Amino acid sequence: MRSDEEKKKMLNLARKAIENHEDESKLKSAMTRTKLKGNSGVFVSVYVNNKLRGCIGNLNAMDIKEGISKNAIMAAYEDLRFESIRKDELSKMKIHINLLSKPKEIFPENAMELLKILETKPGLIIEKGFRSATFLPTVWDELPRKEDFLNHLCMKAGLPAEEWKKPGMKFYTYESEEFSE
Repeated sequence: MRSDEEKKKMLNLARKAIENHEDESKLKSAMTRTKLKGNSGVFVSVYVNNKLRGCIGNLNAMDIKEGISKNAIMAAYEDLRFESIRKDELSKMKIHINLLSKPKEIFPENAMELLKILETKPGLIIEKGFRSATFLPTVWDELPRKEDFLNHLCMKAGLPAEEWKKPGMKFYTYESEEFSE
């Protein structure tokens, strides 16, 4: 668990990165002034008027400052699912950060065992062939039924909804520490 001071630094860095994304010297200055250490998987979500406008992250651990600034900029301006944040929206913008634990592969023997494992509502990564997708633990708030969660995750990966019930799927769980402005 990160301290409240560290969380505040991370949120401030994400905001500075978004606000100064076109000014490399200001961005570098914000990175240098922010005293944070460690590596983590990082997701940054950006909301305007409580509506999601971008969510980008990395599952594999990387330098936390680099992950926050890079993913904040990409979430605000490069998430193709949403319109980019405009300057006049910066004051209405709220930032959420998820720090991820290292993903752990699980080996359920069947669909029923998978459903039992998911009772703790972890973050989940699925992989089959060249397709993969993840849902952060917060997605459980929107999709509380385990079957719906898995069906939507399969569709996000471009797979048939009930592909999770078939052999050949890989599953990885992870935990997430989430905080926001």
